[in-house]
Amino acid sequence: MTVAVSSDPKGPEFKAITGEGWGKGCLAEKDEALGKAPNFHLSAEQRGALLAFRLTDRTSLKQGAMPEFAERQITAMRCMACHNRDRAQSVWAPEQNDLDDEQEKVPRAADRLRRPGRAGARQSSSTSPH
Repeated sequence: MTVAVSSDPKGPEFKAITGEGWGKGCLAEKDEALGKAPNFHLSAEQRGALLAFRLTDRTSLKQGAMPEFAERQITAMRCMACHNRDRAQSVWAPEQNDLDDEQEKVPRAADRLRRPGRAGARQSSSTSPH
């Protein structure tokens, strides 16, 4: 037997929550008052901040915060695939480090041209017959 489980749980809208409703559900202080709501294990300070928020006009919900916008953009654009940030190593960094190590072992063509005694090496001006 299979049981359908909703992955889109819905609680009441803010404007539908009245006075004592703010002490039930996920804002409940005691587990008995949770009902079917998730337990976010809110501290008294967090619960107090949410209860203070209920008294506002809630326009702050429509305001964009630049740090949060930047975080969303960095995630959406996958910047961390190539760039290190805030002490977090990029996805590419370990492979780049391996490539850098290997490239150090391979002599560059320009270095080979400048070494004396090699075919194609430039002659210095001090050994020029002029």
